[in-house]
Amino acid sequence: MKQLQAGYIIDGIAEYLSKKFSKEKVDGLLKQLSFFDTEIVSSVGQGIQNPEQILFVANNIISRGLPTRISLDLEKTILEKFKIGSLNKKQAEIGSIKFDFDFSENFGNKLYRAIHIVDPRITLSKINKLKIDTWENHLGSEFEEDFLYDKLPKLVNPFWIQLFESQRELENILRFSTSAYDEIDKFLNGSVNIFNQQMIDFSIEFPYQIINQRGIIVEVDGSQHEENIQKTVDENRDNATEKAKWKRAIRIKTREWHKISEKLKFFKDLESEEYFKLLKTNFTEPLNQNKEGLKALQLLLTPFAVSRIHKVLVDLLTNNKLDLSKEVWNIAVIERDVPGAKLAIDDFFNTLKNLLQLTGENQILPKRTPCALRDHREFFLFINYIQLFCARTTDIIVTPTISSGVAPRERSLTGFAKPCRNGPYALAQAKRCTAL
Repeated sequence: MKQLQAGYIIDGIAEYLSKKFSKEKVDGLLKQLSFFDTEIVSSVGQGIQNPEQILFVANNIISRGLPTRISLDLEKTILEKFKIGSLNKKQAEIGSIKFDFDFSENFGNKLYRAIHIVDPRITLSKINKLKIDTWENHLGSEFEEDFLYDKLPKLVNPFWIQLFESQRELENILRFSTSAYDEIDKFLNGSVNIFNQQMIDFSIEFPYQIINQRGIIVEVDGSQHEENIQKTVDENRDNATEKAKWKRAIRIKTREWHKISEKLKFFKDLESEEYFKLLKTNFTEPLNQNKEGLKALQLLLTPFAVSRIHKVLVDLLTNNKLDLSKEVWNIAVIERDVPGAKLAIDDFFNTLKNLLQLTGENQILPKRTPCALRDHREFFLFINYIQLFCARTTDIIVTPTISSGVAPRERSLTGFAKPCRNGPYALAQAKRCTAL
């Protein structure tokens, strides 16, 4: 699993959200959306020499901000599609292009809800179907599996399982900083220690500080945690994360498993905070159930889906997993939630074409035969499409998703991925707010 960073947004929408709502919260939520994981299985890689300089510039364009502004062509296409936005005449007179928006308060609230990502399809009845890999591969014990897939969704709410990440490195939590101020603060308060290869059972990193904290840690403690040496280790770990402004670890002892509802009350109480309140609302009352909500989702999230496809393509090309000198690229994109595959591929080739013109190179770019499939049923039906595409000579299959899926190791598709004939296979999946 490899983490990449990319995100696009329409300038006017970002400006609107920052003015109407808390800029700190909007910035944090948008940055959270700009981190995603990929899993790439490739059957090629040797003998390919792609133009590195062009790809490095393309990569800088994609990742210059988290998120960064979308290309002008894409912005115009999206705004024309939804028939919104008007060209700012004053800016146009001085040679600048800017679009103004006049959103209703109701639609503005939907735009803000749209950056609170949760998948409403993962209901209590579907959770068991997501337990593909056994706990031995991903979780530390049967108690951890019971906590995540049974007690948490039943005693609190099913949407919580999408927020937790399992087995994150403790040192990563302590060392990652969202700003230079945070980095200095951690150095001064001594929270950065070396906890080599020590893992956290479960964690949620907030997109912005909530109750003056950056995140939550849950530890499921077996009998070994009653020993004095382990108690000292646990105390040092908890002190370090607390200094890093995370909530002191919620420790659930396996010998007190019958009292777990008392520990989980904290999460119920946390649902009164705006961030979790909006996640719960989006889970129980999905935005895509009405026309205006769907419009808000697409306006905000289609640019992010485009950026993820762009980033994956650049990564494959940079690592010589995809050949830019081929005559034809056969591309299959499985759109699991947000559309935008054709937009992404056309815009990507347009960017490469412009960069090649600037260098004076005469390289001819591959012809594209993109095919986008959409399926908004259960995730696992996509395995049939993957097998179908792999039966053909496909250069690349990309399955971008913006919805969070299941945070612990993103289990929805990775167990079924197979290399395609004569080509690489790429999965681009979102991971919730974890910057490695």
